[in-house]
Amino acid sequence: MADQVRAFLNRSGPRPGDFSLGSPESRAAARMQLSEKLEHPEKRFRLTVSTIGAPLDLKASTCRRSFWPDGTLFEMVMLEGSRSDLPEEQLEEFIRQHPISTSRERSADRQLGGRKP
Repeated sequence: MADQVRAFLNRSGPRPGDFSLGSPESRAAARMQLSEKLEHPEKRFRLTVSTIGAPLDLKASTCRRSFWPDGTLFEMVMLEGSRSDLPEEQLEEFIRQHPISTSRERSADRQLGGRKP
């Protein structure tokens, strides 16, 4: 019983299962959960690759973000130029500008061999 009470108290708001399936309240709760997951993923793996000795060019740099099946947020950052020229806050802003792709988008991308249509 104590575990159930502890789990209830640790909840961060309403959950979709608290409401009728498909109801506006259930959908709103699902959106809140997704928003929270995107803002504060429990696990994150970031791989940052940069060109040493070249000036930083963020316009030519890329970032791909997706969730792995276990819920880990994976971020692949390819910087054209030196990482040392980029403050941490600016790197975070650059990454946030790139959407997190869905499994459907990744599947279509694989079918195109990584090329954009």
